[in-house]
Amino acid sequence: MLRYFFDEHVVDAIAEQLRRRGVDVLTAHAAGMANQGIRDDVVLRYAADSGRVLVTQDRDFSDLAYKIQPHEGVIMLQKPLSIGQYVEYLELTAPCG
Repeated sequence: MLRYFFDEHVVDAIAEQLRRRGVDVLTAHAAGMANQGIRDDVVLRYAADSGRVLVTQDRDFSDLAYKIQPHEGVIMLQKPLSIGQYVEYLELTAPCG
């Protein structure tokens, strides 16, 4: 099962809905890493060290993911969707049990 780390740009409501469905999600807000100007490479390394796939809407991570190895992966949420649609997509990506 995938474990997620949401960077500070991803809406916390998505994480809340996923948790209700049994998906393991940690957010930058919950980890005390939001709104502090933390560099993207530090965020990606934190996710990797935590064994979590980084979920982001920040395109800078797509280039960074090739430079920083190893990591658990990066999921880019680029298409504008509703919270429910993002939840459905991420739940299908990381099924529970």
